[in-house]
Amino acid sequence: MRDRPFPIYLMCLGCLIALPGRSWGHGFAIECHLRGKRLHVRARFDDGTVATAAHAELRDRAGNLVSEGRTDEKGQWSCEIPGPGPYRVVVDAGDGHRASKKVIWPRESTAGAASTRSGPTATIAGSEHRWLKLTIGIAVIGAVFFGLWLARWYQRPANGGKRLSGEPPQPG
Repeated sequence: MRDRPFPIYLMCLGCLIALPGRSWGHGFAIECHLRGKRLHVRARFDDGTVATAAHAELRDRAGNLVSEGRTDEKGQWSCEIPGPGPYRVVVDAGDGHRASKKVIWPRESTAGAASTRSGPTATIAGSEHRWLKLTIGIAVIGAVFFGLWLARWYQRPANGGKRLSGEPPQPG
C-alpha cells in the first residue's frame, strides 16, 4: 500500500470542501435598468425561474430606505428615484437568496439641445471586477490540478518506476 498519496489526496479534498458553499448552490441575480426617473428591477434564479414575491428595497448612500416593495409574478419591481446620487438595490427572496447592486444616478445633462441623449444615464456597478474573479477562479482550478499532479508525482518510486527484483508485483 502506498504511504504518501493518501494525505495529499485528503488535503486536496479538504481544500475543495473548504470552498464556499455558494459555488455548489443555484444562483440568484438581479438586473437593474433605469428608464426615465424609474428604476426597474428583475429578479431571477440561474435556472431561469423568476423570484415572485421577493422583498425589494432601494437605499440611499447613508443606508436610509428610499422605497420598498415586492416583486410581481414576473419577478419585476419598479420605483421612482428621487434624485441624483448612488443607491443600492437589495432583493431578498428568502432561504439565503439575496442579491444587491449599486446604481449610480448622475446629475441631469447640462448640454441642453446639443445633447443627443434623451435623459440621464446610469451606471450599474458590480461587473467592474469580473476579470479578476475569473482569473482567481482559473488559478484555484489550476492549483487543484497541480496538487493532484504533485500527488501522482510523489507516488512514483525513486528508481524511475522500475520494480526492484525482490519486490512483489503490484496488481493492475
